[in-house]
Amino acid sequence: MKKILSLLLICLAVVACTNTFEAAVALANEKCAGKDLGNGATVKSVSLDKDFLVYDVEWNDAYNEVQVCNEHPEIQEQMKTEMLNAFKADPDSKELIELCTKQNKGIKYVYMSINSGDILELVIKAEDLK
Repeated sequence: MKKILSLLLICLAVVACTNTFEAAVALANEKCAGKDLGNGATVKSVSLDKDFLVYDVEWNDAYNEVQVCNEHPEIQEQMKTEMLNAFKADPDSKELIELCTKQNKGIKYVYMSINSGDILELVIKAEDLK
């Protein structure tokens, strides 16, 4: 989780240097793509879709964690709750949350297993960031 928050801080610094949220995300993608998050996870890209700030992450899940998470929605809910609590507890994430809520964007992590190709999406809706 600390590495993800560090990545978000890099993105915050990028946002401070740009005029628009879209430009900030484009620059964040340029700076963050390829960043190692630890535990076998690497950021592929940072982008925007209609409703979310999206982090595409490749995950070397040697123990098929993506498949296990997809088979057990309660694990996904626990992961989302832990992420949201970490965002809200970290003073440095406050600006990111504010930027997303101003744009009415949630945050979505799309984890793709490089072993199986399975995909896990963890979604924090904009209203949950408030």
